[in-house]
Amino acid sequence: MHTSQAVVVLSCGGRDEYRNGKQWDPTDEALARVTEKTAQERNLPIYGQWEVVDLIDQSLVTIRQRVAAHRTNGKRLDTREGLEQIFLQCKADGISEIILVAQPIHYPRASMAAKKLGFLVGDQPDTKNVPLDPLSKYPWVCSELRFKLYERCISTPMYRLRGWI
Repeated sequence: MHTSQAVVVLSCGGRDEYRNGKQWDPTDEALARVTEKTAQERNLPIYGQWEVVDLIDQSLVTIRQRVAAHRTNGKRLDTREGLEQIFLQCKADGISEIILVAQPIHYPRASMAAKKLGFLVGDQPDTKNVPLDPLSKYPWVCSELRFKLYERCISTPMYRLRGWI
């Protein structure tokens, strides 16, 4: 067992809807609430992808990093790129032990990728009520069946082939 030093959150939504001037979707909203609660309870800083970080009440917690875009112009910010940018900042900040917040279907691959980069990943917070978004612009996260198939048949094998997990 280890003592976590930060909360890392990864997006899993993607809807072109705005509320209060911020991009919004139910998946990232739920992830934001879990992240807020976890960071508050443990007094930890947050590192994460912008889609979730922008939905967090920053008067309640400390946002240490907001990953806004892929470092390669024109590429979509994905799990690996988000984690790699977060890992580099955490390493610079002396952080290696994290709590990872991710949608439950996304969590296994995200956790393996985080560990492969060098993070020590602690217990997963309760995310069982984090929904998928049937209106997401990304078809693979619109339903549980699609997302499970995507993770099992596409993402996880691709990450293994690339040596990312």
